[in-house]
Amino acid sequence: MCQASSADSSKKGKRFMEMLNHCLDQLRAPSCEHRVFMRCDVNFDTSLQGKNLNTMIGRAAHIEFLESDSYVKFIMWSFPQLFR
Repeated sequence: MCQASSADSSKKGKRFMEMLNHCLDQLRAPSCEHRVFMRCDVNFDTSLQGKNLNTMIGRAAHIEFLESDSYVKFIMWSFPQLFR
């Protein structure tokens, strides 16, 4: 984690740290299973959708990712070991 994130005391910064710690707690939990935690950054051009609540909170980009077969296939083909 970067120092800027850990030093951010804003409401969003605190929520980010809370979300991150919940994710990391899943990895830190004792288990005999092999675990992989992966982050994939994808940027979609949502400018054609205009400014609305969905584009402002990032919901439009999440939906775009889920509805895009090419990105899902790319991840499945690039990381087949994660889907076995």
